[in-house]
Amino acid sequence: MPLPPDFTPKATLRWQSALPVKQAFARARYKDAVETSEEAAKSLSREEAQYILGVIGLMGPPTAFDKEALKKGATLVVKDLPPIPATDVAVDKQGYGMNLYFAFPKLQEGAHKITESDGSVEFILKTENIALKGKFPLKKMVYKGKLEI
Repeated sequence: MPLPPDFTPKATLRWQSALPVKQAFARARYKDAVETSEEAAKSLSREEAQYILGVIGLMGPPTAFDKEALKKGATLVVKDLPPIPATDVAVDKQGYGMNLYFAFPKLQEGAHKITESDGSVEFILKTENIALKGKFPLKKMVYKGKLEI
């Protein structure tokens, strides 16, 4: 029996590796010292070796979040290229929900570095218990003249 519309699971997809997200976390952590903290500056200037995509606010029993199944079920799709599989996943329990953080190759040899000219990137997560998709138009993800994902 399908769930009523108001019981449909929801989650927020967030590019944790994007500079604006990193800036928000730095402001939350360092407060007024964010502008003068060497540690914050180092964190914000570092180019991430991986794309990190967060699936924030999933609800469900912890048994539904098997790390290996999640990793195997997560891909990024860019144009007609072969899907890019996740290389790792972290599961973070938050009260009654879970946050999942998927790592995808970016700077590793042979990895496809996503650029604005790719047009869009789609995140797909399909496991026995979860089916999620999110498509990101890359021209809308440019921050200060640079693609930030």
